[in-house]
Amino acid sequence: MVHNIFNQFILHHRRCFHVIKKIDLRVFTSWPVNNDSLESIDSGDGRDYFKMGKLADYPIPDKVVSVALNREPSQKFLDRISRWAEDTSLTRTGKNTYNEAFRTMIYFEEFHEQQVVEKFNLKGVKVQPVNWNEFLFESTMESLGIAIDNGLLGRFVLHSTGDAQEISGSISGRDNDQIYVSLYDGVERFNEDTFYDIKFEINRIPFQVQHKALDFIRSHKLFEILIENPKYSTQEKNPPENELRESAMLCGNELNNSLNEEQMQAVEKISSGNYHPLPYILYGPAGTGKTKTIVAAILNILKGSTKHILVCAQSNAACDEIAERLSILHVPNHLFYDGLLEAKASPDVIDLSDTFPHLNPKFPVIFQSVQGFCQKTDNDTSSYNTDEVDVVLKFIGIIQTTNSDKIKLSDIGVVSPYRLQCKMIRQACRENNFNDITVGTSETFQGQERKVIIVSTVQSNQRYVGKFVSDPQRMNVMLTRAINLLVVIGDPHTLGKDEKWATFIEFCYKNGGFIQSNHIFHPKVGKVAIVPT
Repeated sequence: MVHNIFNQFILHHRRCFHVIKKIDLRVFTSWPVNNDSLESIDSGDGRDYFKMGKLADYPIPDKVVSVALNREPSQKFLDRISRWAEDTSLTRTGKNTYNEAFRTMIYFEEFHEQQVVEKFNLKGVKVQPVNWNEFLFESTMESLGIAIDNGLLGRFVLHSTGDAQEISGSISGRDNDQIYVSLYDGVERFNEDTFYDIKFEINRIPFQVQHKALDFIRSHKLFEILIENPKYSTQEKNPPENELRESAMLCGNELNNSLNEEQMQAVEKISSGNYHPLPYILYGPAGTGKTKTIVAAILNILKGSTKHILVCAQSNAACDEIAERLSILHVPNHLFYDGLLEAKASPDVIDLSDTFPHLNPKFPVIFQSVQGFCQKTDNDTSSYNTDEVDVVLKFIGIIQTTNSDKIKLSDIGVVSPYRLQCKMIRQACRENNFNDITVGTSETFQGQERKVIIVSTVQSNQRYVGKFVSDPQRMNVMLTRAINLLVVIGDPHTLGKDEKWATFIEFCYKNGGFIQSNHIFHPKVGKVAIVPT
């Protein structure tokens, strides 16, 4: 029971604490570097000045740890959070209850993240110096690489049996199995002949900032404005359907034509600001067009008013992606998958008719059937398929030979769910002077797009589809990063054992985008869309 309550609290916190994070964006003009926050100074001349102040520590209370670990928790505290978990409306019965309930959720969330991060701790690792204050260690643990790519792991401490003091550090980058790190506190005690235990630590700043936001709500009496605002229970004033469409059209035809119904409604609602000052929360899994919708909303506001807009993102890469779309506006024609796949792209951008005359020239998706061998190395859990590596290079060569005036190497991306396959493709690209092509896992391409995406699925001649290939989120990202051409390389006999992949393969087959191998494949009859030719 205790474990179930703990999980319910974690889930509820993730769903509804976005409001607190939005408030925080108004409190701080920049993200704190360490555990610093900005505090306002009364200058006396009507202008605002800021000084750096320390964020409070907000340690996790023992009663929260007791519940999370089921170690004789306080029955009174357990009863209270049980009622909150069963009826979340009880967390809003008053400003004091709200503050306590949400602060408790933050504590549970932080403790949960600590437990997740601790699973990646390493023992007996050799850390090697590279250059001044740059070091590296190697790990073949695939889940560790994925956690680093997703931003879950960053900070750590090194500990050795011969040194009672720890050395602090942070991950600066990753190249396949090699993890690059920087060391700071205690770096003068580093010994390259020593084997270290690596203990990963969470970044506590986001949790401290959320606690600070709760303090801010209480001290500035914002509960009635942001939490229990009567506008929450009033019907939003929606404009007539024709006004909604006219508003969305401000974005321009190219962008508007690529928005689906929900995206258009989101753009209109954000632009109207009917619930001001309450924030809108745009959420959805990878590949559902969140970035595109945000860009459309920004352009809609700019073209319909003289207002200034501050756009914030969680990383430099995310900021660069939004900026690129606002100066270049590469609005993608995505593939949409929801039991029905629909492809939208300009058919005249990439012409492969000379090489593949039997393919549908108006259907910008190709599935190349390949029966290779899915292999692993002796000391690695990842997989690779050399036959698919060869086919990837073949398609790159064909595209470059026939469409070099329209497609540069930097316009091509190669994605595979397997890190080892990415490593082999990357090496093959270097050997063939395809140096400007981006090669990576689905995590690499999250929030990014290329004119051409080539997917190598790796799994072949298998009795089942591996979890990295069949994972819906990874599949969604892999199939929705292409602007003009998507090429998927794989074994349909293996992939077809997964329902989602079977639907996609049949979709390509029926629309003239399937290239057979010597091992002829016939898809099962199903209900999929056929693109008009």
